[in-house]
Amino acid sequence: MHPRIEMNTSEAKEKLLLYRGPIDDADPELREALAYAHRNPELAEWLREQVSHYGVIRSKLREAEPPGDLAEKTIDNQPILFRRDWTQILKLAAAIIISATITALSMKFWQRDGHRVRGSGHARRGQGREGRRRARRPRRRIREARDRSRREAPARSPHRDPL
Repeated sequence: MHPRIEMNTSEAKEKLLLYRGPIDDADPELREALAYAHRNPELAEWLREQVSHYGVIRSKLREAEPPGDLAEKTIDNQPILFRRDWTQILKLAAAIIISATITALSMKFWQRDGHRVRGSGHARRGQGREGRRRARRPRRRIREARDRSRREAPARSPHRDPL
């Protein structure tokens, strides 16, 4: 923690401009500025003038009576009209449609690419289409050999012939 540098007169005035009297006595920043003002006679005089001006303004505001029809004139009793700018609405609608289209197309391409990657296992290794063809050849040879052996084998009956 670094030590607090002593406040100067302009900093104290800046903080004391917000001083409203005893209500603010608990505020630590204002308390520090008040302590500085008690040590500085010129600032203390300035503060007394500020507090007296503040008191005059508060008393004048308390004396003022609001007009009787103020409630009828307030915005709370009147609907707030919004200007509809159709060009902005159309721009927003176009942006939404374009975003939805891009999202749908990207999902479609992602799904198509996802099935190809899951199906071959070689596309992930960067072998591309040629790698997938090579991967299918052994399966095809196995299938062809199995089919060939079934065709060449003699037909067997489900019942064994006793010899």
